Amino acid sequence: RHPAYVADLHRPHYFTEPRRGLTVIGRAQAGDSEVFLTWWIEHWNRVLAELLDPATHRGHDGAFDPFLMLGRFVTHQRLLACAQSILVDSGLEEFTRMELFFEAIDLMEGLEGGIGSWRDLTTPTFAERELKRLKAELAASPEVDRVVMERCERGVEALVAMRDGFRDGQTRNANALDDGVFKFLRALRNAGHGLKGGQRSHDALVHLMGHRANISPDLPELVWFHLIRMLCFSSWQ
Repeated sequence: RHPAYVADLHRPHYFTEPRRGLTVIGRAQAGDSEVFLTWWIEHWNRVLAELLDPATHRGHDGAFDPFLMLGRFVTHQRLLACAQSILVDSGLEEFTRMELFFEAIDLMEGLEGGIGSWRDLTTPTFAERELKRLKAELAASPEVDRVVMERCERGVEALVAMRDGFRDGQTRNANALDDGVFKFLRALRNAGHGLKGGQRSHDALVHLMGHRANISPDLPELVWFHLIRMLCFSSWQ
């Protein structure tokens, strides 16, 4: 299509490489949507049953903590808004999607429920392991698998590909690569608050300069992957 506005010709690509070609989600088949919708509702019923149950939100003394309940509810709503915008803007607003990616990872860590820490959520080995776990979980529901897994796989592949982006050429083991990817993404996220000098800013710049930053625009799909994980595996009780 022809750009509707001049701004369409100059989209920002600070976070990621420019997307080349169209993004096509084409694995789902006719009839999969009905099975997926039933699965989607059942899993959201389970998650919301926990999040809306006062007994879930207890402080260190074991008593109901209304601030904890309300805080988790607000966090959950904001997470869903981020995930929805990431899905809607696929192939259109890559800069915005990456901004929302960092916000969503922050929110997932804050929501808890066993989803994972910031380090877990941005570590390639963890993502690869959880992808296998999710595939096993959905093995009995091929219709759901066809609807949800393509985005999950693209997000994990984009994260894993970041292992090849380090400039120093040093031979690194898997743990060192994972640590490097996490530290680079954390530094990229922290740069959004401004790097104003000091040791923290110095460390962030070292991590930023040590990677080629050739990030796939599919990386924000990782939020969808972790959202599906939350539906399948999370627990706050």
